[in-house]
Amino acid sequence: MKRWLTIACLMVASCGIAPAQQDIVRAPAAVASVREPSLPPEDFAGCWQEVTAPDHYLLLEADRLRELHFGELSFARVVYDIDHFVRINWSRRQRCDLSFEGELLVVASGEISAQFRSVAADAVPAALEPKTLPFAAAATLPAERIAALQAEFVKRREIDQAVRTDASRHGEMEAVDRDNTEWLAKLAQEIGWIDVGRFGADAAGAAFLIVQHSGDLPLMQAALPLIEHDVRQNGLDGQNYALLFDRLQVNLGRRQRYGSQLGSDETGRLVVISLEDRDNVEQLRKGLKMQPLKGYLEFFRNGPPPKQVIFEDDLPE
Repeated sequence: MKRWLTIACLMVASCGIAPAQQDIVRAPAAVASVREPSLPPEDFAGCWQEVTAPDHYLLLEADRLRELHFGELSFARVVYDIDHFVRINWSRRQRCDLSFEGELLVVASGEISAQFRSVAADAVPAALEPKTLPFAAAATLPAERIAALQAEFVKRREIDQAVRTDASRHGEMEAVDRDNTEWLAKLAQEIGWIDVGRFGADAAGAAFLIVQHSGDLPLMQAALPLIEHDVRQNGLDGQNYALLFDRLQVNLGRRQRYGSQLGSDETGRLVVISLEDRDNVEQLRKGLKMQPLKGYLEFFRNGPPPKQVIFEDDLPE
Protein backbone atom coordinates (compact mmCIF):
# COMPACT_ATOMS: atom_id res chain seq x y z
CA MET A 1 0.00 0.00 0.00
CA LYS A 2 1.39 3.41 -0.95
CA ARG A 3 1.46 5.53 2.22
CA TRP A 4 4.34 7.86 1.58
CA LEU A 5 2.85 10.65 3.68
CA THR A 6 2.17 8.47 6.71
CA ILE A 7 4.19 8.85 9.90
CA ALA A 8 4.49 6.12 12.52
CA CYS A 9 3.38 7.20 15.98
CA LEU A 10 3.49 5.93 19.53
CA MET A 11 0.38 6.41 21.67
CA VAL A 12 0.59 6.20 25.44
CA ALA A 13 -1.70 7.07 28.34
CA SER A 14 -4.58 5.55 26.42
CA CYS A 15 -6.21 2.85 28.48
CA GLY A 16 -6.90 4.36 31.90
CA ILE A 17 -4.00 2.58 33.62
CA ALA A 18 -1.83 4.87 35.75
CA PRO A 19 1.17 5.70 33.52
CA ALA A 20 4.76 5.72 34.70
CA GLN A 21 6.25 8.96 35.98
CA GLN A 22 8.53 11.29 33.99
CA ASP A 23 9.98 14.82 34.25
CA ILE A 24 7.63 17.64 33.30
CA VAL A 25 8.83 20.56 31.19
CA ARG A 26 6.71 23.61 31.95
CA ALA A 27 5.43 26.08 29.38
CA PRO A 28 7.02 29.49 29.06
CA ALA A 29 4.57 32.22 29.99
CA ALA A 30 4.65 33.66 26.48
CA VAL A 31 2.96 30.64 24.89
CA ALA A 32 -0.58 31.50 23.78
CA SER A 33 -3.35 29.36 25.26
CA VAL A 34 -5.48 29.26 22.12
CA ARG A 35 -3.75 29.53 18.74
CA GLU A 36 -5.21 30.97 15.57
CA PRO A 37 -6.10 28.33 12.95
CA SER A 38 -3.45 27.60 10.34
CA LEU A 39 -4.96 28.12 6.88
CA PRO A 40 -3.61 26.70 3.61
CA PRO A 41 -2.50 29.28 1.06
CA GLU A 42 -5.34 30.00 -1.36
CA ASP A 43 -3.68 28.24 -4.29
CA PHE A 44 -3.24 25.03 -2.30
CA ALA A 45 -6.56 24.84 -0.41
CA GLY A 46 -9.10 22.21 -1.37
CA CYS A 47 -9.15 18.64 -2.66
CA TRP A 48 -6.46 17.06 -4.85
CA GLN A 49 -6.28 13.71 -6.66
CA GLU A 50 -2.98 12.00 -7.45
CA VAL A 51 -2.38 11.78 -11.19
CA THR A 52 -0.83 8.30 -11.26
CA ALA A 53 -2.87 6.86 -8.37
CA PRO A 54 -6.45 8.13 -8.84
CA ASP A 55 -7.66 6.45 -5.64
CA HIS A 56 -5.37 8.76 -3.64
CA TYR A 57 -6.86 12.08 -2.48
CA LEU A 58 -5.62 14.90 -0.26
CA LEU A 59 -7.93 17.52 1.24
CA LEU A 60 -6.08 20.57 2.57
CA GLU A 61 -8.20 22.54 5.03
CA ALA A 62 -7.77 24.74 8.08
CA ASP A 63 -5.45 23.11 10.62
CA ARG A 64 -5.55 19.63 9.13
CA LEU A 65 -5.09 17.30 6.19
CA ARG A 66 -7.43 14.51 5.19
CA GLU A 67 -5.99 11.66 3.12
CA LEU A 68 -7.91 8.92 1.33
CA HIS A 69 -5.87 6.06 -0.11
CA PHE A 70 -7.03 2.59 -1.13
CA GLY A 71 -10.31 3.39 0.63
CA GLU A 72 -8.58 4.18 3.95
CA LEU A 73 -9.31 7.60 5.46
CA SER A 74 -6.76 9.24 7.75
CA PHE A 75 -6.20 12.68 9.25
CA ALA A 76 -3.28 14.75 10.48
CA ARG A 77 -2.93 18.15 12.07
CA VAL A 78 -1.16 20.56 9.72
CA VAL A 79 0.72 23.84 10.03
CA TYR A 80 0.94 25.70 6.71
CA ASP A 81 3.48 28.09 5.27
CA ILE A 82 3.63 29.77 1.88
CA ASP A 83 5.31 26.85 0.09
CA HIS A 84 4.98 23.86 2.43
CA PHE A 85 3.12 22.34 5.31
CA VAL A 86 4.26 20.45 8.38
CA ARG A 87 2.19 17.35 9.01
CA ILE A 88 1.90 16.37 12.69
CA ASN A 89 0.84 12.86 13.70
CA TRP A 90 0.96 12.11 17.43
CA SER A 91 3.79 14.66 17.81
CA ARG A 92 5.84 13.24 14.91
CA ARG A 93 6.48 15.90 12.25
CA GLN A 94 6.99 15.67 8.52
CA ARG A 95 7.61 18.57 6.15
CA CYS A 96 5.95 18.43 2.74
CA ASP A 97 6.96 21.01 0.13
CA LEU A 98 4.31 22.38 -2.22
CA SER A 99 4.85 23.70 -5.74
CA PHE A 100 3.17 23.72 -9.13
CA GLU A 101 4.09 22.17 -12.48
CA GLY A 102 1.61 23.88 -14.73
CA GLU A 103 -1.79 23.22 -13.10
CA LEU A 104 -0.57 20.18 -11.17
CA LEU A 105 0.26 20.42 -7.49
CA VAL A 106 3.54 18.73 -6.56
CA VAL A 107 3.77 17.44 -2.99
CA ALA A 108 7.30 16.42 -2.01
CA SER A 109 8.67 14.88 1.17
CA GLY A 110 12.38 14.21 1.05
CA GLU A 111 13.19 12.43 -2.19
CA ILE A 112 9.60 11.28 -2.78
CA SER A 113 7.10 13.42 -4.66
CA ALA A 114 3.77 13.07 -6.42
CA GLN A 115 1.62 15.20 -8.71
CA PHE A 116 -2.01 16.00 -7.90
CA ARG A 117 -4.79 17.56 -9.97
CA SER A 118 -7.44 19.80 -8.47
CA VAL A 119 -10.85 18.27 -7.72
CA ALA A 120 -13.97 20.40 -8.12
CA ALA A 121 -15.98 20.99 -4.95
CA ASP A 122 -18.93 18.97 -6.27
CA ALA A 123 -16.67 16.02 -7.11
CA VAL A 124 -14.97 15.60 -3.72
CA PRO A 125 -15.38 11.92 -2.71
CA ALA A 126 -17.94 11.35 0.03
CA ALA A 127 -15.45 8.92 1.60
CA LEU A 128 -13.38 11.92 2.76
CA GLU A 129 -16.09 12.58 5.36
CA PRO A 130 -15.79 10.27 8.40
CA LYS A 131 -18.83 8.08 8.97
CA THR A 132 -20.53 7.18 12.26
CA LEU A 133 -21.44 3.55 12.93
CA PRO A 134 -25.22 3.17 13.28
CA PHE A 135 -26.13 1.62 16.62
CA ALA A 136 -29.46 -0.10 17.26
CA ALA A 137 -31.89 1.40 19.73
CA ALA A 138 -31.37 0.11 23.26
CA ALA A 139 -33.24 -3.20 23.36
CA THR A 140 -34.81 -4.80 26.42
CA LEU A 141 -32.91 -8.04 27.02
CA PRO A 142 -33.61 -11.05 29.22
CA ALA A 143 -31.67 -11.18 32.46
CA GLU A 144 -29.80 -14.28 31.31
CA ARG A 145 -28.33 -12.51 28.31
CA ILE A 146 -27.43 -9.43 30.35
CA ALA A 147 -25.52 -11.65 32.79
CA ALA A 148 -23.76 -13.51 29.96
CA LEU A 149 -22.68 -10.26 28.30
CA GLN A 150 -21.46 -8.83 31.59
CA ALA A 151 -19.27 -11.90 32.04
CA GLU A 152 -18.03 -11.62 28.46
CA PHE A 153 -17.02 -7.99 28.97
CA VAL A 154 -15.10 -8.91 32.12
CA LYS A 155 -13.20 -11.57 30.18
CA ARG A 156 -12.43 -9.28 27.26
CA ARG A 157 -11.28 -6.48 29.55
CA GLU A 158 -8.90 -8.86 31.32
CA ILE A 159 -7.41 -9.97 28.01
CA ASP A 160 -7.16 -6.36 26.80
CA GLN A 161 -5.13 -5.46 29.87
CA ALA A 162 -3.05 -8.65 29.89
CA VAL A 163 -1.64 -8.07 26.40
CA ARG A 164 -0.67 -4.54 27.45
CA THR A 165 0.85 -5.20 30.86
CA ASP A 166 2.71 -8.42 30.00
CA ALA A 167 5.61 -7.55 27.71
CA SER A 168 5.77 -11.14 26.44
CA ARG A 169 2.23 -10.73 25.03
CA HIS A 170 2.57 -7.37 23.28
CA GLY A 171 2.61 -9.18 19.94
CA GLU A 172 -0.97 -10.30 20.57
CA MET A 173 -2.30 -6.78 21.03
CA GLU A 174 -3.32 -6.07 17.43
CA ALA A 175 -5.23 -9.33 17.07
CA VAL A 176 -6.97 -8.88 20.45
CA ASP A 177 -8.00 -5.31 19.61
CA ARG A 178 -9.27 -6.33 16.19
CA ASP A 179 -11.35 -9.19 17.61
CA ASN A 180 -12.78 -7.02 20.40
CA THR A 181 -13.61 -4.21 17.96
CA GLU A 182 -15.42 -6.47 15.51
CA TRP A 183 -17.36 -8.18 18.31
CA LEU A 184 -18.45 -4.92 19.98
CA ALA A 185 -19.39 -3.18 16.72
CA LYS A 186 -21.62 -6.10 15.73
CA LEU A 187 -23.16 -6.27 19.22
CA ALA A 188 -23.95 -2.52 19.34
CA GLN A 189 -25.64 -2.72 15.95
CA GLU A 190 -27.81 -5.54 17.32
CA ILE A 191 -28.75 -4.38 20.85
CA GLY A 192 -27.56 -0.77 21.14
CA TRP A 193 -24.74 0.70 23.20
CA ILE A 194 -23.50 -0.98 26.37
CA ASP A 195 -24.86 1.58 28.80
CA VAL A 196 -24.71 1.76 32.58
CA GLY A 197 -28.48 1.50 32.97
CA ARG A 198 -28.76 -1.93 31.35
CA PHE A 199 -25.35 -3.46 31.94
CA GLY A 200 -23.79 -1.68 34.93
CA ALA A 201 -20.64 0.42 35.24
CA ASP A 202 -18.19 -2.48 34.92
CA ALA A 203 -19.48 -3.65 31.54
CA ALA A 204 -19.89 -0.06 30.31
CA GLY A 205 -16.30 0.68 31.34
CA ALA A 206 -15.05 -2.41 29.53
CA ALA A 207 -16.96 -1.36 26.40
CA PHE A 208 -15.25 2.04 26.59
CA LEU A 209 -11.87 0.33 26.84
CA ILE A 210 -12.52 -1.69 23.68
CA VAL A 211 -13.56 1.44 21.79
CA GLN A 212 -10.56 3.40 23.08
CA HIS A 213 -8.17 0.76 21.74
CA SER A 214 -10.07 0.11 18.51
CA GLY A 215 -8.74 2.93 16.31
CA ASP A 216 -12.10 2.59 14.53
CA LEU A 217 -13.36 6.13 13.80
CA PRO A 218 -16.99 5.19 13.02
CA LEU A 219 -17.22 3.19 16.25
CA MET A 220 -15.51 5.88 18.30
CA GLN A 221 -17.77 8.63 16.94
CA ALA A 222 -20.91 6.60 17.64
CA ALA A 223 -19.89 5.66 21.19
CA LEU A 224 -18.60 9.06 22.36
CA PRO A 225 -21.94 10.87 23.02
CA LEU A 226 -23.38 7.79 24.72
CA ILE A 227 -20.33 7.49 26.98
CA GLU A 228 -20.64 11.20 27.76
CA HIS A 229 -24.28 10.66 28.76
CA ASP A 230 -23.30 7.83 31.11
CA VAL A 231 -20.55 9.99 32.62
CA ARG A 232 -22.75 13.00 33.23
CA GLN A 233 -25.98 11.20 34.14
CA ASN A 234 -25.11 7.73 35.41
CA GLY A 235 -21.85 8.03 37.31
CA LEU A 236 -19.43 6.48 34.78
CA ASP A 237 -15.81 7.56 35.34
CA GLY A 238 -15.32 10.97 33.68
CA GLN A 239 -11.84 9.97 32.57
CA ASN A 240 -13.44 7.49 30.16
CA TYR A 241 -15.10 10.31 28.24
CA ALA A 242 -12.00 12.52 28.32
CA LEU A 243 -9.71 9.75 27.05
CA LEU A 244 -12.03 8.85 24.17
CA PHE A 245 -12.79 12.48 23.30
CA ASP A 246 -9.10 13.34 23.16
CA ARG A 247 -8.13 10.17 21.28
CA LEU A 248 -10.83 10.82 18.69
CA GLN A 249 -9.82 14.47 18.31
CA VAL A 250 -6.18 13.56 17.71
CA ASN A 251 -7.14 10.81 15.24
CA LEU A 252 -9.27 13.39 13.38
CA GLY A 253 -6.32 15.77 13.08
CA ARG A 254 -7.48 18.18 15.78
CA ARG A 255 -6.15 19.41 19.12
CA GLN A 256 -7.10 17.54 22.28
CA ARG A 257 -9.12 19.12 25.10
CA TYR A 258 -8.26 17.36 28.36
CA GLY A 259 -4.55 16.62 27.97
CA SER A 260 -4.98 12.86 28.26
CA GLN A 261 -3.08 11.85 25.11
CA LEU A 262 0.70 11.70 24.83
CA GLY A 263 2.88 10.86 21.87
CA SER A 264 6.59 10.31 21.48
CA ASP A 265 9.05 12.38 19.47
CA GLU A 266 12.11 11.19 17.59
CA THR A 267 14.35 11.61 20.65
CA GLY A 268 12.12 9.43 22.84
CA ARG A 269 10.62 12.29 24.85
CA LEU A 270 6.94 11.98 25.73
CA VAL A 271 4.88 14.80 24.27
CA VAL A 272 1.53 16.11 25.51
CA ILE A 273 -0.39 16.46 22.24
CA SER A 274 -1.44 20.02 21.39
CA LEU A 275 -4.28 21.42 23.52
CA GLU A 276 -7.35 23.40 22.45
CA ASP A 277 -7.15 25.74 25.45
CA ARG A 278 -4.18 25.21 27.70
CA ASP A 279 -5.08 27.95 30.18
CA ASN A 280 -8.43 26.34 30.95
CA VAL A 281 -7.50 22.65 30.77
CA GLU A 282 -7.52 22.23 34.55
CA GLN A 283 -11.04 23.62 34.79
CA LEU A 284 -12.19 21.32 31.99
CA ARG A 285 -10.72 18.31 33.79
CA LYS A 286 -12.32 19.40 37.05
CA GLY A 287 -15.70 19.42 35.31
CA LEU A 288 -15.28 15.68 34.70
CA LYS A 289 -13.97 15.06 38.24
CA MET A 290 -10.53 14.21 36.88
CA GLN A 291 -7.28 14.73 38.72
CA PRO A 292 -5.36 17.90 37.74
CA LEU A 293 -3.23 17.61 34.63
CA LYS A 294 -0.16 18.41 36.72
CA GLY A 295 -0.80 15.34 38.87
CA TYR A 296 -1.64 13.18 35.84
CA LEU A 297 1.68 14.04 34.22
CA GLU A 298 3.60 13.41 37.40
CA PHE A 299 2.83 9.72 36.94
CA PHE A 300 5.20 9.83 33.98
CA ARG A 301 8.29 10.54 36.05
CA ASN A 302 11.14 8.14 36.74
CA GLY A 303 10.38 5.48 34.16
CA PRO A 304 11.25 2.85 33.68
CA PRO A 305 13.20 4.16 31.89
CA PRO A 306 13.11 7.81 32.97
CA LYS A 307 11.84 10.06 30.21
CA GLN A 308 11.24 13.74 29.77
CA VAL A 309 7.70 15.02 29.14
CA ILE A 310 7.18 18.18 27.09
CA PHE A 311 4.16 20.02 25.74
CA GLU A 312 3.76 20.02 21.97
CA ASP A 313 2.50 23.60 22.26
CA ASP A 314 5.93 24.66 23.54
CA LEU A 315 7.61 23.46 20.33
CA PRO A 316 8.07 25.95 17.48
CA GLU A 317 5.63 25.48 14.60
